[in-house]
Amino acid sequence: MVMQFAKNFGAKVVAITAHLESRAGKLCDITVRLRGQVRPGREGEIPSVQSMATLFEQTIFVFEYIIIQLLMEKSILQRSKWQSDIQTLTAIWSLMKTMLD
Repeated sequence: MVMQFAKNFGAKVVAITAHLESRAGKLCDITVRLRGQVRPGREGEIPSVQSMATLFEQTIFVFEYIIIQLLMEKSILQRSKWQSDIQTLTAIWSLMKTMLD
């Protein structure tokens, strides 16, 4: 699991999940619970007429957008740096995947 890999290197790990008791939720240093439906009929999720995890995915996008906006307001994240930041993160992700395979 990528989260465990990151923790082994001393990284603080955050999970965005519908279930705090999930494996990811228990492993992480910070857990954000979004209650959008992942699977129909599961306790603690907001029911949806949309297919499977669509509502949960939409709540993740909104949550992440809010975080990005807050970071931009605090000048922690600057639009001019996005491209290089994305390229750096993509390179790190590719390296991690290679090491885990």
